Amino acid sequence: MPYVDRQNRICGFLDIEENENSGKFLRRYFILDTQANCLLWYMDNPQNLAVGAGAVGSLQLTYISKVSIATPKQKPKTPFCFVINALSQRYFLQANDQKDLKDWVEALNQASKITVSMCVTLLSSEEGMHLCPALDFFGAGGNPDGSRAFPRGVF
Repeated sequence: MPYVDRQNRICGFLDIEENENSGKFLRRYFILDTQANCLLWYMDNPQNLAVGAGAVGSLQLTYISKVSIATPKQKPKTPFCFVINALSQRYFLQANDQKDLKDWVEALNQASKITVSMCVTLLSSEEGMHLCPALDFFGAGGNPDGSRAFPRGVF
């Protein structure tokens, strides 16, 4: 079950497919660290590992384009499975149950969003320079600070 640790990171155990399409899943301890912009996985909870034991895998959150529940066609015999699409690779992970699946997919999708600040665009014309508000292709709304969060890969 994912939980938030004292450093405000999402942590917990998941099974990760050793190599894409191998069908062999390995139990690993995952840390979603939004401050460091990465997803790390370890052989076990780092508190249980020897001093200096590092992560066995990592993924920069900026590389993630999509996180979704795996289809039965992708992983027919793997319940509670989801896939992370990052660059040209796919990472298949398996949660313990439906709630864990939902929690991890939501957390990863939220962490892999980018924030685009609203800006002011200068357009030139024969009359000179005019200050125009930025075009809003995504409708009204946004964050209180004037920025907007869009999923990676929108642009």
